[in-house]
Amino acid sequence: MYWLLDFDDTIASGPMTWALDHAIPRLIAEHRLRYTQSQLDSAVLRAQQRSNQEFDLLPIVRDFFTEMNWSPELQDRLINDVLNGYQPELFPEVSAFFERLRTAQHQIIIVSNNNRAPKLAKMLNIEQQVVGIYTPKMFSDCQPKPQRGLWDAVIIKHQDIADVGAVMIGDDPWSDGEFADNCGLECWIVDRLNRYQTLYKQKSYRWCSSLLDVAI
Repeated sequence: MYWLLDFDDTIASGPMTWALDHAIPRLIAEHRLRYTQSQLDSAVLRAQQRSNQEFDLLPIVRDFFTEMNWSPELQDRLINDVLNGYQPELFPEVSAFFERLRTAQHQIIIVSNNNRAPKLAKMLNIEQQVVGIYTPKMFSDCQPKPQRGLWDAVIIKHQDIADVGAVMIGDDPWSDGEFADNCGLECWIVDRLNRYQTLYKQKSYRWCSSLLDVAI
């Protein structure tokens, strides 16, 4: 079987997770920003949904600050902190999960909207553990997930996939989940921070909090 894995926030921490773990708490502490946890959770959920559907992050950040009632003068500070400080890190369970797949003689493919995914995979020493890394920029007229263009590229490159089957694993329901829907694939959503609990009954994906919870 083939396993299609998203990159950002599925295999390695992406800018959104880094911002939640580092940049936003630092901004709150340094400027003593007021908020409630429910307010922050709702604003983050909406921002994340939009970030998987829009490519211009500036209006997303602006609306996030408006919803939080924070000064717009701090927007550039947050953006610069993420741009200058973010470094991807593999999630702790990735090595063990990859080993489980190899032991089962399954193949791993990365399908990512992040056009830097091949470079980052090499930097994180996982390039040799996968049979393919595919991003929209690698193909003419290929639209990002959730459009099915990356799937069409995969089935051309790996023609036995129709015979052995494939499963999609991602970290959000909007790009990864809907991508799986558009490709007719079973889908697991890894919700490490419990951001999507309100969506569990609305979306028919298989939800888990770690890659090691995925049934192989």
